[in-house]
Amino acid sequence: MRVGWAFAMLQLALPFEELPVECNFPTNIARKAPKGRYTKPVVLHYHRALDRQGRLRLSGIRLVDKSIKAVNSHLGETFGSAREGDASAARGSYGWVLAAAGVLLALATIAGALGAHVLAGRWSAGRLKIFDTAVRYQFYHSLGLLGIGLALRSRAGAPVRAAALLVVIGIVLFSGSLYALTLGAPRLTGVVTPMGGLALISGWLTFAYGMWRE
Repeated sequence: MRVGWAFAMLQLALPFEELPVECNFPTNIARKAPKGRYTKPVVLHYHRALDRQGRLRLSGIRLVDKSIKAVNSHLGETFGSAREGDASAARGSYGWVLAAAGVLLALATIAGALGAHVLAGRWSAGRLKIFDTAVRYQFYHSLGLLGIGLALRSRAGAPVRAAALLVVIGIVLFSGSLYALTLGAPRLTGVVTPMGGLALISGWLTFAYGMWRE
């Protein structure tokens, strides 16, 4: 491209002035240059001269390396701040999901223990069956929510985040309405249960779509 640009300028008879070499210093040939040939470069021009951290490799020429170190320091500050911001945003996208999964699993464990050791001899079989259904759905889907939170650590797409929210809503509506029914809530509360089931189904389908898309 540079050669074509130069020929075009020559063809059009455009005046140009050659800049000193320190204004476009090619770091990849620095070690091959005669000692003392280059002064401190103004612009660093590199070809595949990056290390694994994305920093410019030192050339071995003191004045040149001074500029390279200054550039590396600037890149470290710039991209370091960007990486910290990205990491913070990523933690925010999955941290609440993992926390919610932990709380819901703890509550499901408590409810299961109450059903097995406290309510078993006091409630009817039908009432205990509804309560057990609520516990099982809460436990299984909370485990799934834990998996969504772990997936969000590497895939923070909008569908996966939406899936987590739908699953939380589904657990609260589905299991919550069943708990309420066993505790004496009006039978009309049962209308909420299928809404929770629909939210759970929508959440898992959304999660599947999000994972497939990414």
